[in-house]
Amino acid sequence: HAPTRQSNYLITRALVGNQAKSIYAQLATYSPTSLKGRDRSRSCLRLLLAVISSGTPAASYLATSLDFSHPSFVALAGPSSKRGTQGDHRRLYVRLIAAILRHSDRAARRSLLQNGRGFLAIVLAAAAAEGTPEDIVSLLKVLQETVLESRSLSKRFKAELFDDRALQPLGRLFSRCASLRARSEDGNGVSEEDEVGQGDGRRLG
Repeated sequence: HAPTRQSNYLITRALVGNQAKSIYAQLATYSPTSLKGRDRSRSCLRLLLAVISSGTPAASYLATSLDFSHPSFVALAGPSSKRGTQGDHRRLYVRLIAAILRHSDRAARRSLLQNGRGFLAIVLAAAAAEGTPEDIVSLLKVLQETVLESRSLSKRFKAELFDDRALQPLGRLFSRCASLRARSEDGNGVSEEDEVGQGDGRRLG
């Protein structure tokens, strides 16, 4: 599979390369009142997820080529002005970050985690607000395996990641997970809003 991975990496470089500004611009087209803008920004997130799924070299290149704390990403992950208009974008953003953490190499993973102070808090808050049960479990598991249990990251670095800004949404994330589990056990299932876009980008092989 090495030639295929190399080809995917070269395609990723050609696709992303010096196009970071264009990617941010596409994401910035999002508007709760614009169907075209929502579709365009959603398609951009799905394209990035597809790139990550092509292998570690491609995922690592993406992690080090884009600033995932850029305002265009943060705006999609942040609170929405109208309930339900931004839920699928938040879920895609959470899946994107989780996928990069899972598939990129150590150096790229560290680079991603250094995307500005409060970056992890943004990801956790987005998951706590709109994540499906599968999203939440996936994110918590990848954080445990690639961050908390990592021997290549110092205790100080981990402590800086999970600062006060990250602990608050982390608490909300556990509360949401417990609430969704209770609803499932009661037979109420998960709301339609929680299920929007549930199939995007989590089975990345």
